[in-house]
Amino acid sequence: MLKEQAKEEALRRWRALPKRERTTTDQADTFAMRLAMSGHIRFLSSGDLYLHIKGWIAKDLERP
Repeated sequence: MLKEQAKEEALRRWRALPKRERTTTDQADTFAMRLAMSGHIRFLSSGDLYLHIKGWIAKDLERP
């Protein structure tokens, strides 16, 4: 999977959660960790998969 595809899939899964389950940074952290550990999202990266996913979701939380 390419990095951009991984980002799209991670955000698709995040946004599929009910709104009440995706409003805090703690919820984002937990979701990112679970997704990173699940093995469903994989791409070549020199960094930590969890940190990439967490960053994508954190930016999504900042959206109005």
